[in-house]
Amino acid sequence: MIMSDTERFYLAYLTEPREAGDSSPHSPQHLTLVPPFVSDAQTVVDAVHSVKDTFRQFPFKIAERVQIGPNQNVAVYTIRPVQILVALHKALLDELEHRGIDMSHLKYVRDEYVPHITIKPKHPTLQKGQRLVVDHIAVMQKAKEARTVLAKEHLEQ
Repeated sequence: MIMSDTERFYLAYLTEPREAGDSSPHSPQHLTLVPPFVSDAQTVVDAVHSVKDTFRQFPFKIAERVQIGPNQNVAVYTIRPVQILVALHKALLDELEHRGIDMSHLKYVRDEYVPHITIKPKHPTLQKGQRLVVDHIAVMQKAKEARTVLAKEHLEQ
């Protein structure tokens, strides 16, 4: 598969079962670890592969349903605890930047990063207090017509 220079990717923990190669018109329900950025696929996969060995699987719980965004019009589930998710987010950003990917234009990263799962009509309902385990980092390719799981790096138990 030929990759263009303007491909967009994001990194996520998927809360729905999806495997590498799965593609759909809309993103599966997920917790964003790094918002969409431009790169080439191999650099992104290599960066995630490098970071995954520094983290083990870890649990989190669904906290509140709130509205976020500039107009407070995006319904999300908040997550607790956030510290380890923030650490994973920063480690991924650092590794991507170390590999020459420009992240300076991204909003809601580093100190502005708020781990959450966006609520959408077609996604499964999550319950307050529900426990989930971050056991992978998905490399998601974001194209006009599809969202594809490019790779899924599993974290050790």
